[in-house]
Amino acid sequence: MKLLSKSVRNLGQRGIVVLATIDIVCGLALRFTTSSKMWLDEALTVNIASAPVGEIVRHLRNDGAPPLYYFVLHLWISVFGPSDFSSRSLSGCFSVIGCLAAFALARRLWGTQYAVVATAVLAVLPFGVYFGTEARMYSLVMLESALLLFVWIGDWSKSPGRDAVATALLAASLLYTHYWSLYLIAVMVIGLVIQCVRSRIVTRDARFKMIGVFGGAVLWLPWVPVFNAQRLHTGTPWSPAPAFFQFLNWIEGFITNQSRQHITPSLHHEVVMLLFIGLIVMGCFAVVMKDRYVVKLDFQIPREVKFLVGISFGTMFLGLLASHFADTTFVPRYASVIAIPIALIVARGIMVFDRPLRILMVLLLFSVGALWTDKWGRGVQRTQAGEVSAVLVGAKPDAYVFMCPDQIGPTVMRYARHDLSYSAYPRYTEPFFVDWYDYKDAFKATSPRDAGAKVLAAAGNRDIYVVWSSGYTLKGTCKAVAHEITNATGRTATRLLKARVTGFYQSMNVTLLPFR
Repeated sequence: MKLLSKSVRNLGQRGIVVLATIDIVCGLALRFTTSSKMWLDEALTVNIASAPVGEIVRHLRNDGAPPLYYFVLHLWISVFGPSDFSSRSLSGCFSVIGCLAAFALARRLWGTQYAVVATAVLAVLPFGVYFGTEARMYSLVMLESALLLFVWIGDWSKSPGRDAVATALLAASLLYTHYWSLYLIAVMVIGLVIQCVRSRIVTRDARFKMIGVFGGAVLWLPWVPVFNAQRLHTGTPWSPAPAFFQFLNWIEGFITNQSRQHITPSLHHEVVMLLFIGLIVMGCFAVVMKDRYVVKLDFQIPREVKFLVGISFGTMFLGLLASHFADTTFVPRYASVIAIPIALIVARGIMVFDRPLRILMVLLLFSVGALWTDKWGRGVQRTQAGEVSAVLVGAKPDAYVFMCPDQIGPTVMRYARHDLSYSAYPRYTEPFFVDWYDYKDAFKATSPRDAGAKVLAAAGNRDIYVVWSSGYTLKGTCKAVAHEITNATGRTATRLLKARVTGFYQSMNVTLLPFR
């Protein structure tokens, strides 16, 4: 009987290693494969990063993002080119290194066996896979946050000065990559202060940690004037501030593909969602399962996971609270600052089952559900710009293309012909970039009726293609713009392409107004 028990245990341990290896190989491969063309944020990011170094900051002042990722992408593009694959591969590389950082962080917290499971979870987590395929900064944010936490929880007694310098550099790099890192760093500091208050002593380690955070803030000071201008004039005009209930549903973003505008309910999605939430609850509250059938939940959060729980939920609560009152939006990708801690909590939720065969079964269930989502997401199209560019292939060389809103411009212009004339609502400029500076004021300064007159004057005797979308925060504005242009020109409108809202994250219509 003992021999059988030992054989089963060995089988479970080997199975965990084999399954983790499969997860890691599949997950890393999926980070470099997507069939979708670049949507707005990706195309705009590559456009900004492709500009001369001296102009990147100027573009970012009107965009609302910090600069580090753009400068790194600029160097990457200068070596590997601006193609979709090469531009996205930078994020894929950051995501791969992020998996290694997650392994190191989990091993420092709990040991090698936990680290293997945590790496497998992150490797197949749809959130991590998706952002490994997107030419945006979020995989870099995940890597930086994991490295910062790795340093933060280390033994500072040996080289506190070195650790303080590392903390300063990593905190600054996070601040120069994404502004939601402010909330992560704030929660880390709050936790440190609470620890000092409870112990009634400020330890040497705590002093050096504060020095490290202060150093990061000092390094960020040169960017503060730009940040303040962005805060006052760009913000997030494309979406409203989050409601309080979003604190309850943000977790869904970790197990759904980010490039779907409307999530189609399915049994698969519901099962994976329930499993994911269950594992988070287990990871936060469960005592390691010693009984054969019973998992005990202890609402006194176990010491070994208390740090990650505080960091993850504290950051989200503070960020959503600040966004609500500052009237800025929240979208699931902002949770990239805590994506790796969440993956580690899920891994602990798996490991509390204690026995290797049980752990293997739960990890297998999670892996199948996550990889199913990953495989499906690989074929999801983020933009309809490819179909728009195919329509414009038939346009005359002097045709005039007007887009509404300008937010569809960067992705369309990336794939469409360059010998056409382009303009966009509301600024009536070529939409190679989106100028978010006082964006709402730009909409107030014009109207659909103005658009009709201006497009007619600009197009003259040329064919007009109106590329428009009724989504975004504009409600029916762009539909009205297309209607007013048709009325102003007196031409017969022909719909060449219809927006497929459920098929594309960024859907578009194309209406032709030919000159006769």
